[in-house]
Amino acid sequence: IHIWAGRRFAELVVRRGFGRDGAVYTMNSAGLEILRVARTLGLFTVMEQTIAARAVERQLLAEETAAFPGWELHAGHDLHDDDFCAREQAEWNASDRIMCGSDFVKTSIAALGGPVTRCRVVPYGIRNDDIPASDRAARTGPLRVLTVGVLGLRKGTPYILEAAKRLHGQAVFRLVGLADLHPDALTDLRRWCEVTGPVVRSDIGRHYE
Repeated sequence: IHIWAGRRFAELVVRRGFGRDGAVYTMNSAGLEILRVARTLGLFTVMEQTIAARAVERQLLAEETAAFPGWELHAGHDLHDDDFCAREQAEWNASDRIMCGSDFVKTSIAALGGPVTRCRVVPYGIRNDDIPASDRAARTGPLRVLTVGVLGLRKGTPYILEAAKRLHGQAVFRLVGLADLHPDALTDLRRWCEVTGPVVRSDIGRHYE
């Protein structure tokens, strides 16, 4: 579905046309057709690699799955991974610039022989007003650790659990986000950490505070 949606979106953009645009900006897996047509029209083409290249991510996840068997409900090979990887890499070749949110993302492209000279690392920012100001001097008690995001192998949740066990009594851990975990793994996680589940974005600031 993800591949189909990216292709369909790009086809609709191409059908609408580019007007007087001088450049296009796309994101990985949702821009190949846009980039190819834009290049034939002489437009400057940019794609944003929003996460490590899928082929590298797949290898890392395979290693984590082997290290932590039975952790995730949906672990395993995706039959459409090869198509996704091919589409992503074709987008690199059709781009004049590849924007990467971190050096890690850039390194993943280099590891696959991608056009790393076209990559530019631009770290993602935050809006300061999303994070309430806090008085660190007034804080007492144990160290408080927060993670926000999907709980699973890709986010390194087993390592959070190990840290929580080692720091028991010295730190408390709160995990905010959807849990894509096997029930047994989730039960173990809840024994050592506070697991809130997903929350609405407007409530995130309270957890940071």
